[in-house]
Amino acid sequence: LRQNFEAYLDGFSPNVQEIIENFEFRNQLPRLTKADALGALIEKFLAPDLDLSPAGMDNHGMGTVFEELVRRFNEENNEEAGEHWTPRDAVRLMTRLMFEPIADAIPSGTYRLYDGAMGTGGMLTVAEETLHHLTESSGKKVSTHLYGQEINAETYAIAKADLILKGDGKAADNIVGGPEYSTLSNDAFAGQEFDFMLSNPPYGKSWKTDQDRLGGAKKIIDPRFVVTHDGDSEYSLVTRSSDGQLMFLANLISKMKQETELAPGSPRSTTALLCSPVTQGRARVTSVGGSSKTTGWKRSSRCRSRCSTTPASRLTCGCFPTVKRSVARARCN
Repeated sequence: LRQNFEAYLDGFSPNVQEIIENFEFRNQLPRLTKADALGALIEKFLAPDLDLSPAGMDNHGMGTVFEELVRRFNEENNEEAGEHWTPRDAVRLMTRLMFEPIADAIPSGTYRLYDGAMGTGGMLTVAEETLHHLTESSGKKVSTHLYGQEINAETYAIAKADLILKGDGKAADNIVGGPEYSTLSNDAFAGQEFDFMLSNPPYGKSWKTDQDRLGGAKKIIDPRFVVTHDGDSEYSLVTRSSDGQLMFLANLISKMKQETELAPGSPRSTTALLCSPVTQGRARVTSVGGSSKTTGWKRSSRCRSRCSTTPASRLTCGCFPTVKRSVARARCN
């Protein structure tokens, strides 16, 4: 049975093989065989009352299942704040903050959507659905291209599988992930610009490893994090290594389109941030450095932002009040 099943897995296309590899599924086969459980597992997935197709279980449902499995069998994952799935209502709030203020002014056309902390891809798919819904109601025709990056191999595999199962294989080719693809230290979309972006980056999680890969705090030269500002061509946005949230925000702002046919106030991005780094940019200038610099640079770059708060209980980790920060670049005259 194991040999036949392995031959079955080997028959899939290269993009599906990548999904299987990121799930490390083949590593489980010896244990399942030894426990005489492989046949029983296959039978469960073949049961007529179990429908795991996109029609039977959407991205939201699959994300819920994954998060429940993490909670039950790998509780230590929740010790690191931000290692959680974003509730669907929170995602819809973020997409509404991004699209609704300019919905009437969005012309027909093709738009690029990006998430640098993609998870299972739910934010991208909801953003795509919201954009189509708002524009179709006014008789406009838009097409979208999705781009995303995710460091967690399993959540990346879920996102890629979801797109392939929906028949959107081309979009699946535009997302990258795995341990080697940390957004902060290995930007898969360097130099690219996008119309709309949204992210829910890890909360309170150290980015020391990424900082070291970039050469250390004082030697970082990545143009996303070292910018020209107020006459200084080496203005550093690098924050302390204990929390990388604002580095993800700087990454999004660096990818905003400079020239666009969209309405004033576009392109746009929405980011879910833990309250502390948002307030630190004002209240603790002397100790935070990069946090206050990010705030000042964002303002001087003709980026306007607004915030809405979310109770702690709205995130599945249940620990932190958050701020949804919506950033828009004012269009040049």
